[in-house]
Amino acid sequence: MKTTRRDTIKLAAAGSVIAFTITPAEARKRLAEPARATGSVREPEPYQPANPEQFAMNVEYSFFNDEMDLAQHICPEEWIAMRQATAVFSELLPSINEKGTAAYDAWHQFQEAVMGLVNDTHTHGVRVGAACEHLRLAMLGPFAVCPKCDGLGSVLTNADRVWWGKGDALCQRCAGSGKVPVGSPY
Repeated sequence: MKTTRRDTIKLAAAGSVIAFTITPAEARKRLAEPARATGSVREPEPYQPANPEQFAMNVEYSFFNDEMDLAQHICPEEWIAMRQATAVFSELLPSINEKGTAAYDAWHQFQEAVMGLVNDTHTHGVRVGAACEHLRLAMLGPFAVCPKCDGLGSVLTNADRVWWGKGDALCQRCAGSGKVPVGSPY
């Protein structure tokens, strides 16, 4: 039988004793053995910012990078307001700064929950944004119909001719191809 983490937590909560299948001496011996890699070890792929998945993963990592607190940069005004409100709250209820008090524990649980909400909201927003951009790129080809000649490659200079016929002058916008490149909106 395989014991899952959930099983272990249930047993610990019930005060049950877990029966280990190896002795402490055997466990120490195994822990002292050299680590063995399983599977193939491959070099990480170079970072490509144009790849939406890699970009989203990099942004997600940067949120948890100790060198850069992204929460301060993605919404600086909201961060400042939160920090200032926290300072006022701390003055009104000084017990939130006293370790070991119920107010301190409740306040820090609340702050952890708020930062978890911020982290998850940001991460999911990046993923949704990357998915939308990926969809946009997938739906748009490299070219679009020329809006000036409507794909004919020529334009009418004589107003007496019918609009659906071939024009009598080369379209300058598409140079006669009927198509224009779809460029980046940025």
